[in-house]
Amino acid sequence: MYRYRTVKILSGIVVSLGWLFCFLFSSAAESDEPKPIKIAVPAETISSLIEDLLPYQIPMGKGFSGSLWVQKVESLKFGTNKAMFFAKIMGKDLEFSTKIGKQPINLKFGQANVSSNCEASFRYDKERKLLLITPQVKEFVDTDRSGQAGEILMPLLKGLSGIEYSVKLQNIDPIITTYENKIMTINLDISDVYSENNILFIHIIPSVEMKPNKGGVR
Repeated sequence: MYRYRTVKILSGIVVSLGWLFCFLFSSAAESDEPKPIKIAVPAETISSLIEDLLPYQIPMGKGFSGSLWVQKVESLKFGTNKAMFFAKIMGKDLEFSTKIGKQPINLKFGQANVSSNCEASFRYDKERKLLLITPQVKEFVDTDRSGQAGEILMPLLKGLSGIEYSVKLQNIDPIITTYENKIMTINLDISDVYSENNILFIHIIPSVEMKPNKGGVR
């Protein structure tokens, strides 16, 4: 559910802020053990980024067909390594296919709109560079009283809960600049991701490579 979107959000935050720390890196260019940089991102900022990425299609479970979309995310808050939010979800052309004995069963439910209180705990595996996310759907409201469609959508979403999803955080493009007639390459490695008190924290460890500027790169 969160794989591509989460990577894009975290990478965008890190890259956009990375240039602000260039002058700090340059003063420590020769350091053997660079200290991690802590980036604090308020929940309001994450909410704005998520809003730009919606709607987002949720993969369907076994036996289900149609499409399922997160239309809106509201009231995002961060606790200790968890996020709480209110989500509006739309299902379209929902169908469920199964077999009873040898007899195929195909149930059509149509369209449904539900809202739910959600919670997602997460932890960062530094060695594998994976963000491990476990979503939980707490409460449902059948927004447009869509009857059977809403009823089938609720257990489908419940089925996605309690499962730990792994998100591979892609490498961040290095920052390349010049410093004292040398080419300075600043590599950025995410060392930790966690949250508390309504703030998402990202720790980045910079490593610096210096090479002679033979080609006159600026």
